[in-house]
Amino acid sequence: MRNICENVQYLCSLASGNFVTAMYEDIYLNEKIYETTLLPLKTYPFSNSIPLIDTSLHGRDEFKTFLETTYSDYLKFKSALGLDYVIEFFTSSKFYSPLEAKYLLATTAFECLENYFRRWKSLNEIRSLKTKMSRMFTFFGFNFTNTELESYRKNRNSIIHEGKFPSSTNSFTATMELRNFIERFLLFLLGYKNKPYYNVINQKKEILA
Repeated sequence: MRNICENVQYLCSLASGNFVTAMYEDIYLNEKIYETTLLPLKTYPFSNSIPLIDTSLHGRDEFKTFLETTYSDYLKFKSALGLDYVIEFFTSSKFYSPLEAKYLLATTAFECLENYFRRWKSLNEIRSLKTKMSRMFTFFGFNFTNTELESYRKNRNSIIHEGKFPSSTNSFTATMELRNFIERFLLFLLGYKNKPYYNVINQKKEILA
């Protein structure tokens, strides 16, 4: 039960855009509380932004479908791809400022995922960011564009080496594009296809192809 609850918490974190964690555990005996344990608590600031998956009362069916659809694939890839670490890094990227910090944390999550994938498949390390990310996407059959990868490479390298976005880049747009890129891939990886999600670029619900 603890494992199930923990797995659901990470999926809820991805869906809601907030880090979801258990605060305590009650153990019942003969229908009465036998023991209460306060759990080690790690929290992040709360984000009131529109969630990736509709978690509102009106969207409860979408949220339920998300959990039921993704749970088995989450278990399948959790250890191999370090999904719990990736989701926490990615979720935490939404809380911090400036935008450079958001982008850097998000790209860390993305590249952690690629590193887990490479070790899982015993592949050779590749220095080119675009090539190694393309290899992972191609393996899973995920659709992406060269423009997305090139934008990611350019912005990521500039922030890491210079601490800022390229002068020609709209930093907010670039951050939202990367967020959408990662969210689409994670949802695809978890088998959540042909279902609604919130596209932060277009600021509306769309169907994940």
